[in-house]
Amino acid sequence: LPSRISAGIGEIIDGVDEDESEPESIVRVPMSRLILAGLLSGSTIWFLAIVAAVIVGIVLQPFWLIPALGASIPAAIGFGGYAIRQFIKTVRYSIAPTSAGVRITFGLLTTVTETLPPGRVHAVDIRQPILWRWGGWYRIRVNRLSGRSASDTSAVQLGDVLPIGTQADVERVLRLLLPSLPIDTALLDAGLRGPREGDGYTTSPRRARVVEPLAWRRNGIRVLPQAVLMRTGRLWPKLTILPLARLQSVRISQGPIDRRLGLAGITGHTVLGPVAGAVGALDHGDAYDLWNTVTEAAVAEASAESDARDAPAVEVEWG
Repeated sequence: LPSRISAGIGEIIDGVDEDESEPESIVRVPMSRLILAGLLSGSTIWFLAIVAAVIVGIVLQPFWLIPALGASIPAAIGFGGYAIRQFIKTVRYSIAPTSAGVRITFGLLTTVTETLPPGRVHAVDIRQPILWRWGGWYRIRVNRLSGRSASDTSAVQLGDVLPIGTQADVERVLRLLLPSLPIDTALLDAGLRGPREGDGYTTSPRRARVVEPLAWRRNGIRVLPQAVLMRTGRLWPKLTILPLARLQSVRISQGPIDRRLGLAGITGHTVLGPVAGAVGALDHGDAYDLWNTVTEAAVAEASAESDARDAPAVEVEWG
């Protein structure tokens, strides 16, 4: 009896680890991919642009050598430091399912681990930097209900749930984050590489070329029973997924140029985070119909949620 009492007191003090085994990550990020992704990142483009501008300036005006070196050296240090921090942050990345939710771990010098409980994902976007097309890589960011303030840098850092991965990795992670959404290769292919004929997206009309000369063919929105899919961008393609039950408000907007062209845009509002769900340059009639469809579907989906704490009321705005 004394031994049992002692063991019980020890469990109260130390706690009981119900899951002692380390969950296996569903994504493996090779070191070579991390290095190449860092070299092909947007910061590299800006750094090379600055170096090219400095070289051209020195060639045209040699007396710019000293000011150019004075400006380029701090810039090189800044870009280099940023690249190193990003690399260190993404080393040892893992994402795995657990009984408490999705466990995300990353970091080399300081390991950060966070468990994302079910129902905390309010928005997801999958994007592809222009130079990552060579490797077919993508990044996933989310807006999550974390309890942190919008100014907390750790909240922004923890918005990256997949720092770099293939389309197959994206598919696995989305199935983990949004289990109610029917994720498959065709759905992702239409969202990330579309448009595709018969893909179900409502797209921009031809007259939208005035305001979206490159992306008007790709712009689109699709409403599923569980979520709204927004497809934007040509050079930097992005697919945004907004779970209907997590939408806080939906807005349809029309600026002066859009009004003359008969266009409008739709924005879905969620908790604050790195993901912004919006698509513009839609036909005004299509946008109005979609606005009604999304608001009605969001109210219905939120009402069907079993957890009332994760089902905020949906507001309707006109702007």
